[in-house]
Amino acid sequence: MKQYLDLLQHILDKGTVKEDRTGTGTTSVFGYQMRFDLNEGFPLVTTKKTFLKGIISELLWFIEGSTDERRLAEIHYGDKAENIIGKNTVWTANADAQGKALGYTNTDTVKELGPVYGAQWRRQRKSRLLIKQPKLKSLSARRVSTMTATLRRSVLLLHTTSSSRRSV
Repeated sequence: MKQYLDLLQHILDKGTVKEDRTGTGTTSVFGYQMRFDLNEGFPLVTTKKTFLKGIISELLWFIEGSTDERRLAEIHYGDKAENIIGKNTVWTANADAQGKALGYTNTDTVKELGPVYGAQWRRQRKSRLLIKQPKLKSLSARRVSTMTATLRRSVLLLHTTSSSRRSV
């Protein structure tokens, strides 16, 4: 966080003011770099309050390649879809509108969205393999599995922590 606040101060002190089409203007600097030791944690660079549990749940859902909003809810709430009817995620409204518009029959326990991010990532990877493009630096299946397990533990920990806070 300190590095980010230092960047903001640097922009204010040494930045160049530029006009834009909105008339509000922009103050910017070119080429400023920040480096983070990932052993110390993930650098979520913002001054805003973040919903880390939601971020991690959604990332796991994307990695899984699911297109079912209720599966995201299962990951987020740590329970089966039939036990979390009525609980929402950031994608619930989209599933109710977009999913139905695409012709899916959505229920309280299954809410298809169509080809959202995770499904697109999976499809893109498959098409790359079929075209036999030069191999890009990619994560091995083992590494993705390890990352996914770590993220799942984080969600479980956040779920346990938030549950215990509510009961106190």
